[in-house]
Amino acid sequence: MKPKILLFGATGVLGLKLLKYLKKININVNTAVCFKNVKLLKKYSSDYCIKNTFSISNKVDKVLLENNIRKNKYDIIYFLDSNLTSFPLIISSLKSQRKCIYAIANKDLVIAGGRMLINKILSTSNFVYPLDSEHFSLIDLFSHNINSVKEVFITASGGPFYFTSKNLNNVSKKEVLNHPKWNMGKDITTNSSNFINKIFEIFELSVIYNLPLSKIDFLISKNALVHSVIVYNDGRYIFNAFKNDMLIPLIKPLEYFGYKKNFNTKLNLEDHKSFRLEYRKKDKRFKIFDKINIIKKFSHCEQINFLILNKKAQNLYFSSKLRYIDIIDYIFTNLKNLNKNYKFRSLNDIVKYINNVNDKIK
Repeated sequence: MKPKILLFGATGVLGLKLLKYLKKININVNTAVCFKNVKLLKKYSSDYCIKNTFSISNKVDKVLLENNIRKNKYDIIYFLDSNLTSFPLIISSLKSQRKCIYAIANKDLVIAGGRMLINKILSTSNFVYPLDSEHFSLIDLFSHNINSVKEVFITASGGPFYFTSKNLNNVSKKEVLNHPKWNMGKDITTNSSNFINKIFEIFELSVIYNLPLSKIDFLISKNALVHSVIVYNDGRYIFNAFKNDMLIPLIKPLEYFGYKKNFNTKLNLEDHKSFRLEYRKKDKRFKIFDKINIIKKFSHCEQINFLILNKKAQNLYFSSKLRYIDIIDYIFTNLKNLNKNYKFRSLNDIVKYINNVNDKIK
């Protein structure tokens, strides 16, 4: 059986990677969505035989897309986009989708929706599949007794600055975006450079696996061989490693429809005779390190505020209105002015709250 697929973020790096593989195994995406790169999406529509395409930034397209989701039953919905533009659509999709795999690589959706979103997906007979490499490596936690887990670590590669002595007061945008290991978009590369991305992944992990923030932290691993470590109460440590290829988690949902991997996923251990995992150093260059204990006490509301303020800080930074070194200070200064204990009554209530906060900090 060929799955019927809806793909958000079709024109991004992960979207193209998935489209190429699906073509190789003779699966066509039914519906593909971009943000505003309509020209590239049109090309992909032809190259990969996509039946329906929509631009989520176009108001008319957005209405048509909502109608499409309401009228069609999808087997897999991939969220490979970024930011919160698809958040209202994941909410509306839950009115019509059943026994659908929600394959999510979008941190913003998970953090904003929180456990309320995960519970809603599961309560409507759908499934959740995390695609970030760290969260994918922990997939067995779904079937474990969370009470038996003492602590979970995800790993960070260190970005462009951790393994240097670079003075972060004087870095250029080119240096910030020059990640030594990964080719990613501007936003996530910036977040990786100052470890904000790891904070987002800690929030995301907590939401997906219903694990307290207090039990989650991150280690530094320059070669990024190990994606996560589970520490059990009985003293066992489980190190989760797989080949650094995002295609592995991307195609995992296809196994439910009888498709097996047809590319090499073998991890050649001869190439990794040694690897290093370390606790982060007391490095005053990274201001986020001093905030970890505060962050681990964040409410759902504070996590959303953090997400929104970081995006605002990035916009200011890239428009040269905020220094790179002041991004963390900007976030925590403005956090004090926002509600931290708002109790969300529904997913639509979260949408309204996000809109209100965005209006407030303009």
